[in-house]
Amino acid sequence: MNKPKRQREDFYLENFRILANVMFALCMFASVLKIDFASEGMNEPQLFQLLSDNLNSILNFSVAFIFLAMFWVKFVGRLHHMARCDNGLLALWLLYLAALCLYPFAENLLGNYPGSSAAQITFSALWAIIGLISLANWSYAYKKKLIDPDLPKQTARRLLYECYPEPVFALLSIPFALYSSWGYYIVLLLTIPANIWISKRFPEEAPDQMAD
Repeated sequence: MNKPKRQREDFYLENFRILANVMFALCMFASVLKIDFASEGMNEPQLFQLLSDNLNSILNFSVAFIFLAMFWVKFVGRLHHMARCDNGLLALWLLYLAALCLYPFAENLLGNYPGSSAAQITFSALWAIIGLISLANWSYAYKKKLIDPDLPKQTARRLLYECYPEPVFALLSIPFALYSSWGYYIVLLLTIPANIWISKRFPEEAPDQMAD
């Protein structure tokens, strides 16, 4: 009786994994489209000027790629530990992808209006929303016992805490967007040491600990 249901749930998880990976790849590629590439026949001063003119686009691409990469790594990790899926979790995952679809708009807005507070706030607000939906996904899955029952509690806590840095620092960056673009980017990039600290604070449990 339970076997067809489990097969149906696994089918949704597997196909959702494929869909999400394709969307992440498209978003990562969209970032680089705003960078103007040099035409043939440019001399050295012209090429350096082109690189200088595109510095802001390159910075936007770098920050956006880092955020996308962190979200993708965490997404793959959490999805790997999902044992099954119900309608509520599926709805949350689809909401996550719907928010991710808005990424190219926010990134292009940032590239077209360099230094714009409105563009930076929009970009941060979107990442905060995506991060909060990600947090809701894992919290829901944990509460409904949809994750692998053999997953160590410390690993489950780490996966939960890893949901916080992106939305927290995205929200904290918004006030900085009103005063300093460099301060804005610095606050966003604080997600990197925050994630490193979480991974060290909650390391993977050793096999003998898991057995206990």
